[in-house]
Parts: sequence; structure tokens; C-alpha cells
Amino acid sequence: MKQVFLDIAVTAMLDSCLVAAQAFVLNRLGVPFAAITAFSGIGAYLAALVLNGIWPPFFVAILLLLVVVACFAYLERLLPQDQYLLLSLAVLGVLRAGAGTSSYLGGQTGISSTSSLLSPQNTLPFAIAAGLLFAAVLLAHALIGRSQFGLAVSVTRIARADITARPLVPTRKITITCFVIAAAIAVVAGVLRAMYSGRVDPDQFRIQTAVILLMPTLVAGSSPMRIGIFSLAFFMFPEVFGIVIGYDAASLAYIREMALSALVVAIVSRKLFGGAGKRKRETLSDKTRGAVR
Repeated sequence: MKQVFLDIAVTAMLDSCLVAAQAFVLNRLGVPFAAITAFSGIGAYLAALVLNGIWPPFFVAILLLLVVVACFAYLERLLPQDQYLLLSLAVLGVLRAGAGTSSYLGGQTGISSTSSLLSPQNTLPFAIAAGLLFAAVLLAHALIGRSQFGLAVSVTRIARADITARPLVPTRKITITCFVIAAAIAVVAGVLRAMYSGRVDPDQFRIQTAVILLMPTLVAGSSPMRIGIFSLAFFMFPEVFGIVIGYDAASLAYIREMALSALVVAIVSRKLFGGAGKRKRETLSDKTRGAVR
């Protein structure tokens, strides 16, 4: 039973690391980015290629990672938000198709990623490694939130919506920095996942996985405490409750996703209608002051 809970904890912490990484771009910077699994998937294949000693595709994958990071950081300023979101999901489809048709990467069946140092499914060392990575990511969120860089990110988020303010703020540099931080975290999480599972396949780039990761990212915000507690609870809920109450974990996952989707809709509606009501009250107040004068 201990091994089962450690296995759940490893998977949940690695998924939570991806949520925290995506929060750097989506929640702090305000960029509608939903393809953090593109970076983690490339990281997983990088680990598999190194462990199998296949070096030419390894360098190609490194170049691909740099190109993907650069493209996402550059295009966020040129494309409308809806088109940018669709582009990020489309990239996952292209990466999955490319991995599935490459003989170097094992095609649809994938490629082995077993290591002689750490055997796959060895829960305790991987739980320690995943826990250290997750703690480091949350610490990075806490430090950035209280640093001058965090203030610069907040200013950049405002400047992205104000064309007149863009020349005054180095939005491009800060955007690239946030994407590099997110990509680095996701790559490390992808490497750990590849070594833990012992095999990497094109499902690393599934769009459904990206959408599932997007939901806790939207709700958790940028607070390290909320990211840590909410993301772990989100990913551990189906498996843990499935064991405790004897219910099917897959069914619990559907219940979880439906409940979270309703929560996301409620939060967005509150912001939308609450902001409209606030603007209406401010307008009425201005008119009242003008009438008094």
C-alpha cells in the first residue's frame, strides 16, 4: 500500500510541477498558453535519446525545443489571444504526429527510457526527486512574487494590453525569460517522468492532457500556496479516493473535471459580470457627482 501511495504522489507532483510552470506564463504574464506539455514531452524524449545513446536526434530535439520556446515568446505579441491559444494546442498535434512517425523515436509504440542508475517505478527516490523539484518551483514563485522581476512581470502584463505603454517596458525580454523558466521546469519534469515510467511515447503530446493541466492552472492563480495545495489535491483526488472508498478512479476523474469546469465558469462569470457591475457603478457615481456640481 505504501508503494501505491508513493506512486500516486510521484505522478501528482510531476503534474503539479507542470501546472506551476504554466502559471509563470498564463497567470503571471497573462499569455493564453496551454502547451506546457510540449516542453515536458520534448524533455521526456531527450532523456530517452540520451539513455539509448541516439545522439543526432538528440541535438535536433534540443534545437526544436529552442525554436518552440522562441516562437511562442515571439508570436504572443503578434497574434490575437484566441488564435494564440489554438496555435499552442495545434503545436501539440504536430509534435505528436512527428513523434509517432519518426523511426528514431520508436513511432507509435515509443522508445525505452530505462536507466541503469534508477530503475523505473522505484518510487522512493523518484518521490524525493519530484518533491524537491516541486518545492523548488514553488519557492521560485514565492521569490519572484516578492522581487523586482515579479514587479516587472506585473508591469509587462499591463503593458501587453496597452499599446502606448509597450515602448516603455521591455516586454519581449521579460516574456522570453518567463517562457525559458517555464520550459526549464517542464523539461526537468519530463525527464523525471520518462525515467520513472521507463518508456516514452507520442501520448506525451496529447491535447487532452494539456486541457486537463489547463484547468487547475486557471483556478490556482499565481500564489505558491494555492498552486501547491490545489494542484496536488486535483491530481491525487481520483486515485486516493478510489482506493479509500473503492470507487473507480477513472469515474472520479470525470467527476473532478466536471466540478472544476463548473468552478472555472463560475470564476470567469464572476470576473466578467462583477467587472461590468463595478464599471456601471463608477459611471453612475461620476454622473451623480457631475449633477451635484
